[in-house]
Amino acid sequence: MATKLGNWGGGAVWRVTSGLFPSNAYFCEADVPGGGILVDAGLDGPAIDAQMSEHGLRPHQVFCTHGHFDHAGSAAYFQKKYGCQVFMHSADARTLKSSNFLLAVLKIDHKIKLPEVTYIDDGFSIDVGGNKLCYLFAPGH
Repeated sequence: MATKLGNWGGGAVWRVTSGLFPSNAYFCEADVPGGGILVDAGLDGPAIDAQMSEHGLRPHQVFCTHGHFDHAGSAAYFQKKYGCQVFMHSADARTLKSSNFLLAVLKIDHKIKLPEVTYIDDGFSIDVGGNKLCYLFAPGH
C-alpha cells in the first residue's frame, strides 16, 4: 500500500515499502509522460508498479539515490517496461554491478538485471515537468 507523504512542485509524493526486501520507494506526480517519476526502484518492481498504476501513474524517469540492490534493483524492470531513463551517481556504479553478489551473500533468492544507467555527478539537476529536481547523492544507508 502506498502512503501519501505530501506534495512537491509537481504534485503528490507517495512511499511504497516493497515486500521482497523491505525498503522504501517513492513515486511522485509530475507533468511528464506517464504522469510520474520514481525515486529508488526497490527490489519488487511489480508491487511498486501496481501501486503507481493504482494512482494512475507510470514512471517517466527513475532516480536511484545509490546503487544498493534495494534502491536500484527494479530499475531495469521499469526501464524495460516503460522506457525510463535511469539516473544514478557515478560513484555508485561498482556497487550496482555487485548487486547479485550481495544478494547471494545475504542468501536472498533473487537476481536483478542491470539497467542502462545515465551516470551523473554532484550538482546535477534536471527539469521534471517544469520543476527543478536536484540530485542528492546518498551513498549507503
